[in-house]
Amino acid sequence: MDRVNIHIIPQVLLPDADAANNCDGYSQSGELAVNFSNPRIQALQKFFAETPMQLALSVEAGAELVRYPWDRQHKVFSDGLRHIQQSPDSETTFQMLAGAYTKPHPSMSQGHDSCGHNFPGGMTAGTSWLFSAQSLLDDMFASHQTFMVAAHVTCCTAVAAADIPFIYKDNLQSLLSFLQASQQAIQGEITDSEGLPIAGSTLRFGSEIEKYNTSATGHFYRVSAEGRFTVTASANGYEDLTRSVEVKAGSMQDVTFKLKRNVDYMPYHNASDMRVLLENITNHDSSIASIYSIGKSMRGSDLNVIQITSSETLQARKPRVAIVGGVHGNEAVSVEIAIAFARYLIRSAAHDINIAQLVKTTDIHILPMVNPDGAAKSTADCKSHIGQVNENGVDLDTNFPGSGPAKEQQPETAAIITWLRDREFNLLLHLRGGANAVSYPYDSSPNGGAGRHITHQSALLKYLSTAYASQPTLKAFWEDNFHCPAPSANGVINGAKMNSHYGSLGDYAYDSTGALPLTVYTGCCFKPEATELAQVWNSHRASLVNILGKIHNGIEITVVDDSNKPISNAIVTINETKMVQKTNERGVFYAVSQPGIYEVKSEAPGYAPIVKEVEVLLGAHLSLNIVVPRDQILGMNKKTFIAGTVAAAVLLVISTLLLLCCCCYKEKSSSLFKGNGFHSLRTYEDDYSFNSKAALLQNTYKDEEETDSDFDVFDRPKFNGHAYKPIK
Repeated sequence: MDRVNIHIIPQVLLPDADAANNCDGYSQSGELAVNFSNPRIQALQKFFAETPMQLALSVEAGAELVRYPWDRQHKVFSDGLRHIQQSPDSETTFQMLAGAYTKPHPSMSQGHDSCGHNFPGGMTAGTSWLFSAQSLLDDMFASHQTFMVAAHVTCCTAVAAADIPFIYKDNLQSLLSFLQASQQAIQGEITDSEGLPIAGSTLRFGSEIEKYNTSATGHFYRVSAEGRFTVTASANGYEDLTRSVEVKAGSMQDVTFKLKRNVDYMPYHNASDMRVLLENITNHDSSIASIYSIGKSMRGSDLNVIQITSSETLQARKPRVAIVGGVHGNEAVSVEIAIAFARYLIRSAAHDINIAQLVKTTDIHILPMVNPDGAAKSTADCKSHIGQVNENGVDLDTNFPGSGPAKEQQPETAAIITWLRDREFNLLLHLRGGANAVSYPYDSSPNGGAGRHITHQSALLKYLSTAYASQPTLKAFWEDNFHCPAPSANGVINGAKMNSHYGSLGDYAYDSTGALPLTVYTGCCFKPEATELAQVWNSHRASLVNILGKIHNGIEITVVDDSNKPISNAIVTINETKMVQKTNERGVFYAVSQPGIYEVKSEAPGYAPIVKEVEVLLGAHLSLNIVVPRDQILGMNKKTFIAGTVAAAVLLVISTLLLLCCCCYKEKSSSLFKGNGFHSLRTYEDDYSFNSKAALLQNTYKDEEETDSDFDVFDRPKFNGHAYKPIK
């Protein structure tokens, strides 16, 4: 049981209540026929399609024998329809399986049954017994490559319950023997010369006309008769490989086929196989390549990225590049070019000194497939838009924040936004299909219509675009594709002028992350023929390598204080650009630039701004250290000192004003009562007894400095010409 995975379906078709119990056995053509329109038969076919089986047994009635394909006649139409033919090798395998069942059976092994059937060894091909135009056995072998035989265990079409234990006893050893026969087989895998499995590869055993398909991972398991066989492994884009394999009784033979790739062929890869494919690519040299996921698609597929860079220099701040494919699921060509470039960099770094240096000094991140859900629905058509959108029907290249109407953010978009922000890429290459061009931002026009819309860095972006488009191999490829000409003389065009749309990946990357984005249209077709992929890849390879070299033409700026401590989040401005760039945690900022003279300004809170003029030469990587002194006065931070000084001055002014107010008030009070300290609360003609002064002077309102002489009639205030009466 540890070596066999068994699925048992006790009943497929419901019994016919009107059928009479006939124990004379089948004798008429058509009695073996299966109605493929029956929903239960269709469910069975679906099960076998989704769960591949190497071996199957159908337990039936109407005889005591084992039947194997074919049940329908070999002779079909000769005008183009497939001619079904049993090959000697599959014939012997079916006979081996049938014999494994009949030999332990008490009546089948005798070669005749109680129904009157006589077949040597108790087994026969269906066409030697009863003709059937619709056979489940035939369909299983032709459509699913499953070796299926039918064990007819009783002559009666309906059996009394009391007879079932006896039938089971007669067939028990046969069932076990049949399961044991499944262990006599050839198993292995088909890979390329690097050991990477080849999905969709096939095997042909001996003289068989039909080919046996391997699994998505290139593995195969094929039950076989005893003997020596010639086995040929094949795959699109690879040279056939034939080997001689000997299968011994009761044994399993392991064999691996390593196929040599044809130079002019590249296969397409399925979305479901992407993780395994990328792991196999990175395993070639794990010292420079690794895989990580940035998130999941709407249907839960991982968005996997290959990072390629030398681990020895991983901690250093290197120019960082993102290469993205498959934003539109129907543009399979972009996915394959991204995969091919990753494979090329990893494999070439071992023997190509230029590629090795590029990998050592550049941090390269390749995301081959952004929209796996759409890709799973795409068709093999040059111009088909099926699969362009994601699972929710959203075009991901219109789903990024920015100009245009707001849209609900998709999980794929959210994952890329976080990725771009966290990684701080200097260059973003968005690979697409459907044209021959390189476009630069912006992709949207201010008024929403078509028309050129450039950024303040358009000169640099056109410089990089031209560096990509000017490679001879790419120019020759574009010239050959005269039916799909480039939109401009040199193939470089502004995105809004070519195809204006809001919410693009490139516009978001430029406005929100500071990356320099280019959109590379790799060819006229979204999904060209697999035989044409190699030509597309070879045309773009030099351009991809060249653009990676161009980003090393720039300024690497390290901002430190006067004690040589890195300053993070320092704002760096080059030539007074509107783009705000900040240094990382190590105080480093890298700016791609074309040759020329630049003014570099560095600012940070608590530090004095510094401006320097530098010159970038062609092909040069300029490293610049900017030391910014602390902004101090008398040992204090300049801003803190100024703020404190202003606060102190304000406090001094307020204090002075308060003092002046008090003095003025005192003087006014003195002019009224000569400083007696009493407030005038009296009204006109108030009359107080002069004898009350002594009492007033004894209460709590009396000032300690008051005397009787302080009151003078001449100093009394007047109201309407009348003087107040003095208090004695």
